[in-house]
Amino acid sequence: MLGIFSPYKYKEEEYEGWNLTRIRDYHREISIMLNRSGKANATVQAYFNGAINLFKELPRDEAKKPEIYQFVDKLRQKEESYG
Repeated sequence: MLGIFSPYKYKEEEYEGWNLTRIRDYHREISIMLNRSGKANATVQAYFNGAINLFKELPRDEAKKPEIYQFVDKLRQKEESYG
């Protein structure tokens, strides 16, 4: 059983070390709640783009977070320029 959670929808400012005021609704937590053949109760922080149905695991390395924030900022600016 899988679960997908969006902490931004609950007005969280930070979640699992990610600044949600910057990454906003592009963040999802994917949880493996039950698993017959493997590990259960595992979570992964993921980048989510609903326009193209893309999930990608976010890096755990603190040094790579600024790259993700810059990417999301550029994407948001591009979206806002369309209308």
